[in-house]
Amino acid sequence: MFYLFKKTIFRYTPEGWQFIRFKWKAEANYFETYAAACGQTGIAQSNEHLLPNETKEIALHRLAAVLQKKGYIANLVADGRVKVKIIIPPWKGFLASAPWFDELQTAVVHPLFTLFETTGNGDCVGVATALDYKAYDFGTINLAAALEGIKAIEKTLPSIFKLEVQASNVSTDSTVKNVEAKAETETTKGEFKGIAEIKDLMSKISEDMINSIKKLAAVPAPASIGYPDCSYHYIEFEDPSRVQGAVAKQLREQLLEKWGVGKDVYWPPLSLYIPCELLHVEGILKEKESFIIEVIQQRQQGQLYVLDIQEGMWTLPTEDLSFQCSLNDTFFFDDGLEWVVFFSHHNTLTFGGDWLMAAVREAYREELELLNCWYEGGIAPEVV
Repeated sequence: MFYLFKKTIFRYTPEGWQFIRFKWKAEANYFETYAAACGQTGIAQSNEHLLPNETKEIALHRLAAVLQKKGYIANLVADGRVKVKIIIPPWKGFLASAPWFDELQTAVVHPLFTLFETTGNGDCVGVATALDYKAYDFGTINLAAALEGIKAIEKTLPSIFKLEVQASNVSTDSTVKNVEAKAETETTKGEFKGIAEIKDLMSKISEDMINSIKKLAAVPAPASIGYPDCSYHYIEFEDPSRVQGAVAKQLREQLLEKWGVGKDVYWPPLSLYIPCELLHVEGILKEKESFIIEVIQQRQQGQLYVLDIQEGMWTLPTEDLSFQCSLNDTFFFDDGLEWVVFFSHHNTLTFGGDWLMAAVREAYREELELLNCWYEGGIAPEVV
């Protein structure tokens, strides 16, 4: 799996905000570099290669330090806000288990994040998930360009999805209008006056905000300019190991039938809907993990897979198997589906499968009290 490692930095000029974006390409071992005015598609610059004995982390510090001296900063105040609510077919399980998840990623989520990333026009600042929608909040510099790009995505939207878009601009116009509306309401009650004064005051505040942003551009940025950006999606959309289409659909169906993966229970995992014994542990020492992984590698059938509840499904080379290779809640399994491992963001592990649980008990033979110490395992009650 190719984990995202990228950085976008900004500089204010008389013409407006500009950006430079570095994106690490693991397969090529260099940074792709793009630059343009915020809201415009980045123009490819020369690729930045590592120096001898240099890691990508050190290289990013080096590249950012040079640009910092030229006035670039790590973050800026994006006064535009766009909330994109994706209406989806109702689904009780986690999204990555849905039969239409791949289509959602390919047709909506990927284009949406690509829109903001490739134009340096802001980033995702919040995510919300419900039974019938997935919503993303974006902060944006060029609100008009962002809305135009979202309209283009909407034109090719599959019929099972629908977009609801809310846009706002924390600038003079929107701030004054909000205050004016409140003032007019209060005036009708005879309790509030001075609408003109309020307009003048808010215009002055907005002018001060703009001047503050301009001053900020001239102040040396903190050390964070050399650190990669955080991202709600941390694995490359274009990762060649991603599993989609008919293969992914079949695996999801088999996981649901054999292990209950994707039913409406979210926590604890692999419990209420599985009429078999499971083992749970909280955290795991490296030597115990290595022992269990070695047993899996010896009995592996076909391809090894990873199903991340947010990111989707990937193949995983046998030699790269590690229960903590992901940041989200993640399932591990193979083509045989005789076993399953679930790693949670709480650093808990759940094991299913007779021979796998035997290996877990062997690894914990001198510490059996650590098995199921936080959850009562055993055979789950019958579910109606």
